Amino acid sequence: MEVTVPEEIIMVPMDGSLIEQVLINLFDNAVKFTPKGSLIASKD
Repeated sequence: MEVTVPEEIIMVPMDGSLIEQVLINLFDNAVKFTPKGSLIASKD
């Protein structure tokens, strides 16, 4: 996995345990719904 972020990062207060759950769900869904052997890439 590759992530590109802007040079200037904005700090946002948040609940770390909730963000952890969001990331777990994101990766879990990526595994569940990406067909086996496929690769999905996106860039704006």
